[in-house]
Amino acid sequence: MTTSTTKPRIDMAQFLTLSVNTLHNYFFNVPKEKSRRLYKEIAAGESVGIATLTVGDTKESGSKEPGNKEPGSKENGIKLKLCLDQSEFKGHLTFHLFQGALGMMLRNIADKIQRKADLNIFTSSETGEILIHLPGLVEDRGHLNVLVMGIAPSKTGALIKLQFLDSDQFRKDNPQAAAAAAANDSEPDSGEEESSASEQQHEHSGGQSPQ
Repeated sequence: MTTSTTKPRIDMAQFLTLSVNTLHNYFFNVPKEKSRRLYKEIAAGESVGIATLTVGDTKESGSKEPGNKEPGSKENGIKLKLCLDQSEFKGHLTFHLFQGALGMMLRNIADKIQRKADLNIFTSSETGEILIHLPGLVEDRGHLNVLVMGIAPSKTGALIKLQFLDSDQFRKDNPQAAAAAAANDSEPDSGEEESSASEQQHEHSGGQSPQ
């Protein structure tokens, strides 16, 4: 007698929808001290578990934080981790700037999914990693920065890789988008600047999704 293990099955649009919701929840809906804590962890180079994406027998899916599985449920879970590569960021990356780039990226992905448009996905034939080239843009001190989301699948789940790309190459390939980003960031909000400064002071002293 043989036994088989049923692996979670989920299409890319569904996976991205749940991932976008999870990231939005963690960085825009929860108390700011929690989202800043997660940001500091991934900014330090850590891969942090953020949720388990579930696909139930009723074909309903959602995201749950680890340990929140409902009793008696027969759901297959996809463990989700998050990391950040800021090696190509030009300027000084703060939580506020990260939020700006992330928010724009999430809106771009959500819009494409809602309109069932091309998600501009690139897949590595060598590693199986996926890059969703729907970026979020943010400018710091005249430097354009481009944030995209990658997905590295594993046996137990997936690693969401937020990464900043070479902005000079992006300017050459997307001059109109680069100009629009510069215009949007030309008048920073004073309150947001104070928040950024306060964040840096806290760092020296010692801090989830569209429904």
